[in-house]
Amino acid sequence: MKRALFCIFIFLGIRLLAQQDPQFSHYMFVNQYFNPAAAGISGDVSINLLNHNQWIKLEGAPRTNLFSVDAPIDLAGRTIGVGAMMLSDNYGFVQDMTFGLMFAYYIDLGLGVLSIGGSAAAFSKQFNDVDWQFPDQPEPIFENQSRSMVVDFNLGVFYIYNNLYSGFSVTHVTAPNFVFLSQGGDEQRVGLVRHYYFTAGYNITSANSLFDIRPSVLVKSDTREIQFDVNMMVLYNKKIWAGVSYRNTESIVAILGTSYFKNIKLGLSYDIIINTINRVSNGTFEVYLGYNFSLLKMEKPQHYHNVKTL
Repeated sequence: MKRALFCIFIFLGIRLLAQQDPQFSHYMFVNQYFNPAAAGISGDVSINLLNHNQWIKLEGAPRTNLFSVDAPIDLAGRTIGVGAMMLSDNYGFVQDMTFGLMFAYYIDLGLGVLSIGGSAAAFSKQFNDVDWQFPDQPEPIFENQSRSMVVDFNLGVFYIYNNLYSGFSVTHVTAPNFVFLSQGGDEQRVGLVRHYYFTAGYNITSANSLFDIRPSVLVKSDTREIQFDVNMMVLYNKKIWAGVSYRNTESIVAILGTSYFKNIKLGLSYDIIINTINRVSNGTFEVYLGYNFSLLKMEKPQHYHNVKTL
């Protein structure tokens, strides 16, 4: 029955906020996922892996894997950002797969750097149980088509000044529709809804302290509802970090990680659910793995300090 609810949400257009777009507790490490303008903005090649297991114990709950790579490159004497990402999102008996390419163009603006970016992706949705049927209908929903693919576009801007960064982006700009065939040949359409993101963060550093404080926020909206993550991270000796986030209406998130090994970052997070889902779930668990290295011997923009990565 729980699997059925996920499918009913899709067909009736009833969407849990931020569930059409997967959510990540380590959002501050993967800005480029929801904002293509962040591609390459750190000045290094950045490789990121995320495994997100949402609502543990709840049958059919989202299980999401993200792989992304982005880097600055020298094109005709000018530095631009490029990147690629792959996403697998499984919920109920639905599987979403995305493969996208990102591009970002940097502009010196005032004392900071403004990046304008876009991405294009192949987005497929597949129902793994074509014989599934609604409880009050004797016939399966699908006849012979259980998979559909669309081309999806995202746009964004990202600005960095010293230790401050902020960004705004829109995902699913054209709001494309997946088309499936039901029994009898009728078309069933499942649409992607535009989502709007705002993120900002600041690095509070001190020359006489081993501790850095890094607050950040991520606001997400589909114009009907707003969800926000507010995070406070403390970094010790540039090697170990611990933090806590508050996600309104849903959870409190504990985050712990280390970059003890050169250029490699490992992070773990656990979401303590604070709404009624906690009656059937033990929370959400996420693992983050990142690797950064320099590829090109070129000057990084001098107007800002790297605030994208720890």
